[in-house]
Amino acid sequence: MKQSGNSLIEFLLVTVVILAVTASILALAGQTDKKRVNEELSDLATLTATAERALGMPQGHYEGLPGKLIDEKLVPAKMVDSAGHLQSRWGPVNLVPIDVGAKRLAGYSITYTNVPSPACPLLVKGGPKDKRSIRVDSVEVCSFGNINASALAQACSKATVSITFEHHLNEPGKHSL
Repeated sequence: MKQSGNSLIEFLLVTVVILAVTASILALAGQTDKKRVNEELSDLATLTATAERALGMPQGHYEGLPGKLIDEKLVPAKMVDSAGHLQSRWGPVNLVPIDVGAKRLAGYSITYTNVPSPACPLLVKGGPKDKRSIRVDSVEVCSFGNINASALAQACSKATVSITFEHHLNEPGKHSL
């Protein structure tokens, strides 16, 4: 007599295969996110160094951001969209000069918008820290290289966030805004 239907062994075998495929997909997705963050960190380092080299020294102020950097093709080409605006892998990037105390345009900030939660702590921890503060949305999570781990974890818990890296030219310990 021939049995019809699936046996328990067949069912378990199919379940194991499905779980293995799912685990592989999830692992690959995590590597893709990390790869994107690493690429973005490289672009951020280039953008920061370019802003400081091209505009911050020797005149000591950041007038003309970001237009001058884009016009002179000093930022990574992949960071500029078809309309000539700065763009990350997740959304717009805002690069603006800021006043530091009484000094007009003596610093700048770079804000990444729509950063996904898994990328948030990686971008903050890997981003520039010296002479800067880092905010996730409105929460300061790093001040001059000192990351507040609990504030970072809480601030990065939303689905998407904005991350602002702020640089103050030659005025350590002072914050603007």
